Amino acid sequence: EGISALDASDILRRVVGLPTPNIPALPIAQPPTGIALSSTSFAENLPVGTTVGTFTTSDPDIGDTHTYSLVAGLGDDDNAKFAINGSTLVTAALFDFDLQNTFSIRVQTTDSTGRTFQRFFVLTLTEQNQAPTDINLSNLSVAENQPAGTIVGNLTTADPNAGDTHTYSLVSGEGSTGNAAFAISGSQLVTAQPLDFEA
Repeated sequence: EGISALDASDILRRVVGLPTPNIPALPIAQPPTGIALSSTSFAENLPVGTTVGTFTTSDPDIGDTHTYSLVAGLGDDDNAKFAINGSTLVTAALFDFDLQNTFSIRVQTTDSTGRTFQRFFVLTLTEQNQAPTDINLSNLSVAENQPAGTIVGNLTTADPNAGDTHTYSLVSGEGSTGNAAFAISGSQLVTAQPLDFEA
């Protein structure tokens, strides 16, 4: 169709600030209604500045823009250990799973009109697998002339990851010249042949 003379008159009245009962008032901007974080878990022992996740805001005003900040309030216990770059949450400290593995932060989103919404997030630190640091043998001597399969001692491993399981094998390298005389059965070092002290 087109714009009628009445419509044109109403538009002109609106432009000059006169009452226009036929044109409803423009909607008033509304505050954000929620904040989401793309990931709430991150790994230990990563450098400062590591990305945890990205924030997004729920807002009835489609296309509105938002900024994010860490704020004081319920759940702000660990705010100082994190920072926000744009819409990205990053670490501001080094994290060790064995010292602390859950964290709480409080975040505020602010829309283009200054309206805000706040909520707290619980973040979870995941443990990284670390290499074992030592191998121990419970006994370092064995009597001569014992049959093959005689237990020399039990092998145990020092490992920063509590509860890790370990397997053992004899390998070549420095100190491996006697490997052929021994074998490993589970976590035990056993003789592979009778041993002769004089030999």
